[in-house]
Amino acid sequence: MTGGGEGGAFEPPDEPPPGPSKRARVDDDATPRHLRAVEFYCGVGGLHYSLLRARPDAKVVAAFDINPNGNDVYEHNFGVRPSQKNIYGLPVASFDKLDAGLWLLSPPCQPFTRQGHRKDKDDGRSQSFLRLLRDVVPELDKPPTHVLVENVVGFETSETRADAIAVFHRLGDDTRGVMLT
Repeated sequence: MTGGGEGGAFEPPDEPPPGPSKRARVDDDATPRHLRAVEFYCGVGGLHYSLLRARPDAKVVAAFDINPNGNDVYEHNFGVRPSQKNIYGLPVASFDKLDAGLWLLSPPCQPFTRQGHRKDKDDGRSQSFLRLLRDVVPELDKPPTHVLVENVVGFETSETRADAIAVFHRLGDDTRGVMLT
């Protein structure tokens, strides 16, 4: 496997990956809220893995992705299968029920790439992410205290990102952007 950017080949750690974060029902979990995460657009679980490497005491309490092939790999990696529900249609209350202080998001990158024609928020693949930001987060009784969004070069100059920043600033939150290569 190769890493992104100019860093060269990815070197796996000497120790095995963190164990599955398969959990009992969400409401039976005593993990502190700031260590409870929901992973949106989870793919094969890259952000899940990174979170557990950084904080082994953290728990991913729910994961969402519509790609069945990615979900197969995620299930192999973590012992739980992500929900294939379309998050665009889920009611706000369903997100509050998860009681997660951390949201990990890897929304579709195609709207921000040359091959995706850089349609940005006019690309249908951006709509569920925009709904989460515009309609869900402001209506939550218990909004996340931390949100991590990962995407491709091009996202940083997008209207979608500008919308995200505006939502969080309206809510009184600070934002920080970092470009990693």
